[in-house]
Amino acid sequence: MASEVINRFTPLFYPKSVAIIGASNDARKWGFGVLHNIIRAKFAGKIYPINRREELVCGLQAYPSIKETPEAVDLAIITIPPEAVPEVLSECVGKGVKAVVVITAGFGEVGAEEKKLQDKIARIAEEGNLLMIGPNCQGVMCSHSLLSPQIYGVFPLPGPFSMVSQSGNVGGSLLQWSKYQNTGFSKFVSSGNEATTSCEDLIEYFGEDTDTEVILCYLEGVGDGRRFLEVCQHATRKKPVVLLKGGKTSAGGRAVSSHTGKMSGSDEVFAAVCRQAGVIQVNDLQELFDLGMAFARQPLPRGNRVGIVTVGGGWGVLAADTCLEQGLEVVPLPAPTRAKLDEILPPRWSHNNPVDLAAAQGRDTLSKCLTILLSCPEIDGVIQIGVGMGTQFKEHMDDSPFFPVEIREKLCNRADENDRKTAESILNAMKEYRKPVTICSDNVGSYYEQSNMAIRALREQGIMVYSTPERAVRAMAALARYSDYRRKYS
Repeated sequence: MASEVINRFTPLFYPKSVAIIGASNDARKWGFGVLHNIIRAKFAGKIYPINRREELVCGLQAYPSIKETPEAVDLAIITIPPEAVPEVLSECVGKGVKAVVVITAGFGEVGAEEKKLQDKIARIAEEGNLLMIGPNCQGVMCSHSLLSPQIYGVFPLPGPFSMVSQSGNVGGSLLQWSKYQNTGFSKFVSSGNEATTSCEDLIEYFGEDTDTEVILCYLEGVGDGRRFLEVCQHATRKKPVVLLKGGKTSAGGRAVSSHTGKMSGSDEVFAAVCRQAGVIQVNDLQELFDLGMAFARQPLPRGNRVGIVTVGGGWGVLAADTCLEQGLEVVPLPAPTRAKLDEILPPRWSHNNPVDLAAAQGRDTLSKCLTILLSCPEIDGVIQIGVGMGTQFKEHMDDSPFFPVEIREKLCNRADENDRKTAESILNAMKEYRKPVTICSDNVGSYYEQSNMAIRALREQGIMVYSTPERAVRAMAALARYSDYRRKYS
């Protein structure tokens, strides 16, 4: 069964040849953008632009129709007007094309008559044993085959994520964010109206795909609720599925109907199905990415007991409150752990969990406290609040009139080095103890984030630094909930 699923999608993600039907030299048209991105991604297979009037498109020999390409074509990308799609699909079937992506819009998302046209192309694809994505989508991406026939020009490195999105621009956002966070994508599919190939089909494939570690979903509706439950249950026994649903309100539901032509359905029923299937459902786009990053780069905790290390008391309070709301236990510190902390912290420290450093001095104080909590058997994971404080010091010192230039430079360089070493210590502690550490800092989102050595060092290793304690806690809570789910079925 697994091999059948993999084989079915191989022509879509690993084609040896691609035809772009509607390829264009006009940079304003989708047929240019898609072909341009295939070339820019350095796809190594054969590329066949299809254009009835041009002999060369983007420097490549063009052909009047797919029937006239000199060799067989594995994958066809269609960007022509909707009324011309049925004829071209029939030509694809006759040519032996194995998969098509219909980027063209103007089908079931528009109205009843257009839905009839969508049903017609669905019948052609099904009768011709043609795997079809779309219509009304922005394309697909597979980093392993350097394949990027999509409207967005984002080319992530190979990485842990694969995503099915019923919205092209939602998927495009995550592709860009992952690149910024130095974490790549394996595959991405903008599924559009899902005339034949559904989100359930793609989740099933990603569940079997060995290159996919975390499945991300943006869905506005599900065609077959029972099958959705079954494929998600199968997938979540092996890897996390993180899902954002659009169209939960009456206004959103109306937008869904005109976007992909889907009925959004009961949000309560859908949420219950997700819980039963072990799917991690999120509330917004940022949380979808936040939790995806946590699952991609953090180990699963053994339980829900957490420690909190904070450089500021207020953020620690907010973290503790959110832990309680999210089902995490902020455990009392055992006596041996408190004794170890007493050795490195001033007497005014909190003597409790959260561990408030109370403005303790010393380059490695923060990382030492983190290591002490990670080594505690009663703690399953740690929320680390505050990294990269040296950058703030630099901003104060850089133009200070009270020190000579050479002293200021020395102090600023030392602050950078301390931040870098703190990040290295955090990474080493995570590797040693194999417990999750979700990190947040108010340096994220500040105007000096890009120059922050700690954030940069963590990001280079794919570790996300969240901008608020609430985000870091929600990521930890998702890890704990999914870990509990996996233990039930291990």
